[in-house]
Amino acid sequence: MAYSRTQGSYPRGRIRMSLNPWKLELVLLGTLLAIGLLVLPVLIYFTAAPVAGDYPGDGLWGLFKHIWSDLGRGRPYTWLMVLCPYLFVQLLRLGITSWRSQSVNQVTDSEQT
Repeated sequence: MAYSRTQGSYPRGRIRMSLNPWKLELVLLGTLLAIGLLVLPVLIYFTAAPVAGDYPGDGLWGLFKHIWSDLGRGRPYTWLMVLCPYLFVQLLRLGITSWRSQSVNQVTDSEQT
């Protein structure tokens, strides 16, 4: 049975988004960069506030201003903090790929003996 796009007769689960891998990577980078720029500072602020006290100056907005100005100055630790979600996902991908390749190699080695 042939499926037609115009008639909308695709069965459930058969439609798959076919994104270019580069586009998918850029979407992932953009999303995780937004998390690093907007969500991570809020989490840092509310985690550190009970321990270290309120951030000097304007509180949460002061922290945002400080982070954005440090990004503009090219401070490496600030860039590392903002890129941390993306770097974490990349390390996770690397670990999964390494683990999968090891398990495939073990299966191949056991089949040869």
